[in-house]
Amino acid sequence: MKILLHICCANCAVYPVKILHEERHKFTGFWFNPNIQPHEEYKLRLESVKWLAGKWELDMIYADEAIKNPAPHPGESGEFSNENLQIPERPDRCRACYRLRLEKTAQEAQHWGYEAFSTTLLISPYQY
Repeated sequence: MKILLHICCANCAVYPVKILHEERHKFTGFWFNPNIQPHEEYKLRLESVKWLAGKWELDMIYADEAIKNPAPHPGESGEFSNENLQIPERPDRCRACYRLRLEKTAQEAQHWGYEAFSTTLLISPYQY
């Protein structure tokens, strides 16, 4: 089965990647996380995923790699301000983030002919 695996970070990718390899699935990692804030955290996660992909020779697609500075949350570094913007609390904020990333993953999977898609968000102990 050809799978597109959305990866949120290297830590959460380790176990699913290991299992997919053991089960001999053909898969490609997919980095699309423009909502990760602050930008320093975004860069750390991207760097760690690139390191893991290099070490384990993973096929990867970096869909938002060209984004040099994803939109910051209101009040962060003075780069973004919209007094009327309402950032929901968890779990509503989590649903919005999942939707953003998984809709893009599904679109890419369909576009490139993958038979299935999944995400490492399912394994993270920090997710709702």
